[in-house]
Amino acid sequence: MDFKEIMVLFVEKIGEDKYLAVYSPIYSIGESIKISKDFTLIASIISLGLSIFLSILISRKITKPIKSISLVAEKISNLDFNEKLVVERNDELGDLCSSINKMSDSLKFIIEDLKITNERLKLEIEKEKEIDKMRREFISNVNHELKTPLALIKGYTEGLKDNVAKEEDRDYYLNVIEDECNNMD
Repeated sequence: MDFKEIMVLFVEKIGEDKYLAVYSPIYSIGESIKISKDFTLIASIISLGLSIFLSILISRKITKPIKSISLVAEKISNLDFNEKLVVERNDELGDLCSSINKMSDSLKFIIEDLKITNERLKLEIEKEKEIDKMRREFISNVNHELKTPLALIKGYTEGLKDNVAKEEDRDYYLNVIEDECNNMD
């Protein structure tokens, strides 16, 4: 038996005494099913290819600005503030680019200000060191200048106490002590 000869019969009552009969060979139904399957397969392949293409296109549109943001952020983290992001979008990525550019400018300004302040502090520290050195030299000089007359006064005083000096030298020792005290004053 050949499938081309088998028929399918559909009968439907459409009125009181009226019937509608439709018959079709099974072969034509099979052909319709085969065409439908082929069309579904081709449409699925085209849809899948189109979906992949659109996914790649959209992902590149999203990842390209993220990559450039990442590169500029890396440069900023290395204190290189020369590169700026181009703001081409009015969405969250565009807002992020604007914020990173503002942050870069602020950091650049703050770091330059810190460098200037650091230089001033270095100069102040150098001045303080110089003043401290001068202070030590002054104290050393004063110490030296005071030790000589004090040693003289001490020696003459001990001589007077121990009665080492003769009566006629006693007034001389007292005058030297008085002169040295006046000089120190």
